[in-house]
Amino acid sequence: MKLKQLLLFSGILALLFYSCESPSSPRRPVYEGQGGGRENGKFYAQDIAKGVFYSLYAEMLHENEKCKVWAEKGSGMTIDDAKEVAKAYLSIYEKMLPVCGFTENSLNTMDIADYYGNEDKKLCILLLKIRDGYTPASGSYVAGYFSALDFFGYNPADYYTWFSNESDMIYINVNVAEHKPGEENLNRTLAHEMQHLMNFVTTLEKRSTMNSNNQIIQLNQMDIWIDEGLSAAAEWVYANPAGTLYGKHSENRVNWYKNNGIGSGSQIKGLIDRGNNFFVWGNREDQNPYAVQDDYATVYLFFQWLRLQANSTDIYNKIITSSSFDYGAVTIAANTYMPGNGYTSWETLLKTWLAANHIMASTGKYGYMNDIMLRQINTHSAPSGTTSISLAPGEGVYSKTNSQPVLSGQGSSIRNTYLNKSNSQVNDSSFYSGGAMLTFNANTNTKGFPETGKTTGTANIDIVPASLIMQTPTQPSLSGPYQISAGDMLRRNGHGDIFRFPRCGLLQNRRVIAENE
Repeated sequence: MKLKQLLLFSGILALLFYSCESPSSPRRPVYEGQGGGRENGKFYAQDIAKGVFYSLYAEMLHENEKCKVWAEKGSGMTIDDAKEVAKAYLSIYEKMLPVCGFTENSLNTMDIADYYGNEDKKLCILLLKIRDGYTPASGSYVAGYFSALDFFGYNPADYYTWFSNESDMIYINVNVAEHKPGEENLNRTLAHEMQHLMNFVTTLEKRSTMNSNNQIIQLNQMDIWIDEGLSAAAEWVYANPAGTLYGKHSENRVNWYKNNGIGSGSQIKGLIDRGNNFFVWGNREDQNPYAVQDDYATVYLFFQWLRLQANSTDIYNKIITSSSFDYGAVTIAANTYMPGNGYTSWETLLKTWLAANHIMASTGKYGYMNDIMLRQINTHSAPSGTTSISLAPGEGVYSKTNSQPVLSGQGSSIRNTYLNKSNSQVNDSSFYSGGAMLTFNANTNTKGFPETGKTTGTANIDIVPASLIMQTPTQPSLSGPYQISAGDMLRRNGHGDIFRFPRCGLLQNRRVIAENE
């Protein structure tokens, strides 16, 4: 294990804050008084709407052998609520460790997280009313978050560490009626945020670049789409027994893709038909505030496809424990569990998954095996009459082929391949009459510019067999509210994403204000 003092104080802080000073002594959350036989604790949280930090007081309502559940005063949480959360966490803990964890020197990922935190051998779960600006009319809320700042020791010279709770912890929102203790929605959030914590710990242990003095000189966090994809996978892991291949899905994610985000009143809230997906995360929010839901829906499907093709959740463990932090972590894992398919190439892996979303075969690589719910996801053709379309790296669209299309004038990273749904065929050179053409951007740079791709201009009507449609409602509700990450909400509100250090640059450039001090 890397040295804690050097890692947290000298390495990361020097990198992010331009500071080389070490704190005189570590600081823990300030505890004040006693109440009802339980400690009253002072914590820091982030106001996601304003982009500032503030202090709050909470009380520890329940603990078991793996966690302590705290609740913000005035949040309305009861001891029974805390017991429900703690009970759910025990189950999630047992399911998550073999899927997203690793062991080093007889310590598992959560043991190491505790070592970086407050060393009480228990995860801190804080139930609070997250200040995200949510109202029923706003449509989106932050279900929870993990903040890497809580692993930082207090340093008076480093302003941002003033708001570290110096604890291995996650924050869970209890301010939304659809997100309450004891219910599946909140339990999925527990698993989702636990993965983010585990992923960051794994970054510290396995992906960060060290110098000769064992100090971090480069914090290599996983690309956001992989981190979010693994958290989406964690939601599935929570909801299904270990060893399950087919099981219960996050219907909100699946239905969003099926409907292209068309909500009540036929208001189009998604851009999936125009290629929007997870690879360049949040890149279309300026076009549509709901576009990030496309990212969540598509990354959920991609990681489900990986699991089904690998026939095991072990592929998730291979990804999260990889020394790579970009698409290479995924291609290496895919090639390990699905050898012989050329998946060392991101272009090949992406093309195969995009083709699978159209062909929907019940067996083989061009589909979701025999998963009934996932076999119902319609692909959405590029808008009829559109023959040129802008595609960011990783994005792809479909159009109908009645003749060989003219493809001149495309960007250098644009690729085309032809799909035959009836025979599960894919051909890079010859079209299928009445089939489809897949046009996609194979650029592996998530910061790459969009490029122009060509479509046939004809929409390809994709009809799901009636035998499958009957399994679930044909027009699922998409009325919200919709969950998004704290980082996504911060960016939507015009603030930097402090939860993804490489994405927001140096932290001292962010506006942080202490309230109630």
